[in-house]
Order: sequence, then structure tokens, then C-alpha cells
Amino acid sequence: MDTRNWTEVTEFLLLGLSDRPEMQPIIFGVILSMYLVAVTGNTMLIIVASTDSKLQTPMYFLLRQLSFIDVLLTTVVVPQMLVHTVTGLKTIPFENCIVQLFFFMVIGSMEGHLLAAMAYDRYVAICKPLQYYAIVTRSLCLRITLTSWVVVSLNSLLYSVLAARLTFCGNQVTHFFCDITPLLKLSCTRPVLNEMLI
Repeated sequence: MDTRNWTEVTEFLLLGLSDRPEMQPIIFGVILSMYLVAVTGNTMLIIVASTDSKLQTPMYFLLRQLSFIDVLLTTVVVPQMLVHTVTGLKTIPFENCIVQLFFFMVIGSMEGHLLAAMAYDRYVAICKPLQYYAIVTRSLCLRITLTSWVVVSLNSLLYSVLAARLTFCGNQVTHFFCDITPLLKLSCTRPVLNEMLI
């Protein structure tokens, strides 16, 4: 195909959950209340687990990290969605879309890594209870967390750079935020490298 006939996409149109105007206040209210409950609950859990001296164990360290990730994950997606719902303007600049994609992938992947670390923590606690405090230390949890942040950041950077290099035939994203799968569907050519990485 001749790439000279393609127009460069400078912004995406996020189609959201519904295009019916009468549904927008209901969607806004439901999403805002769920967002506030999620942020408040996870923030309270972080505060309680950080201040209570009885909860200074590796399990609660990982739980605090997971709560922090949950706050970040909802904050990457929901505020922009709420703005789009209220204003009716559902466009997002290309660069902002790629940045949102990067952070969503970093945080979403980190959640999986933390859940795996928590599973290992519980495995050791159940299968080797007498050796638990020798095996699962705060130092080990810190190393696992920091290593996971590095790995998921590099992985997400690769995905985001490859997505940014795609040529898009349209700009209507059938989603309420920039995610990799809807963006790949808009690609004019088959994104073989992106699909292999997924």
C-alpha cells in the first residue's frame, strides 16, 4: 500500500461506554462513586497497614503495594473517562494516548507480578511454616518489588514504542481508554511484531 495517501492520526476518539446523552449523568455518577470507594478503601488499607506495628510483615508489605497499584490503576483510566463523560468531548491527543497506554500496561502488569509474589509468600507460609521468616524477608520483598517495577516498565515501554510507530487508518477507539488491543485493530497494516509480543 502507498503510505503517502494515509493521513497522520493526531488524536483518537474514545467512544466510551455509551453515546446516548441521557445515559451520561448515570454513567458519571456510578463510575465516580466506584472510583471514590476504590481510592478511599485502598488508601485506608495502606494507612492502617503502615501505621499498625503488628502489620509490619512481608505479607502486609505486599498487600500495601497491591493497594497502591490499585489506586494507580484506577487513577490512570477513570479521571479522563469522567472528563469525557461530563464534557462530551471524547478526543485524546495521540501522545497522551500512548502515555496512558504505557502507564496502564506498567501498572496492570505490576499487579500480576505482585499477585505472584503474594502467592509465593502464602506458599512458603503454608508449606514451610518453620522456615517462613528466614525465607520471606522484607529484603526479599523489596527486591521482588523493585525487580518487577523494572521488568514491567521496560516491557511496557517496548509495547508503547511499537504502538506509537504503527500507522492508523482510523481514529475511533472502541473503548473508554487507550488499550493495546483496540489500537492494534485500528492499524492499517498487520502489526506482526506487536502481535508476537502479546
